[in-house]
Amino acid sequence: MTTYAVNPSMFEKLLRSHEGLAPVTNDSQVRLLLVVNPSVLPVQNLQELWRWRRARRRPNYASPSIGTTHHLATELLARDTA
Repeated sequence: MTTYAVNPSMFEKLLRSHEGLAPVTNDSQVRLLLVVNPSVLPVQNLQELWRWRRARRRPNYASPSIGTTHHLATELLARDTA
């Protein structure tokens, strides 16, 4: 169902219609964990990560796929810390 919830906000043209679908319940929650390797990334907390990110401009990150919770959370993080 995540695809049906996320795709309308990500794509202008959808392959399938979402008409007739309505949310019924929240059946799960996703918790994400931000992890850094201190020998590679010289930060100790989120504030230092923000400063490092601004200095670097475009840090690399990985997510399982486009539109996943991981991808969208990282995009929100980038947007909110720009």
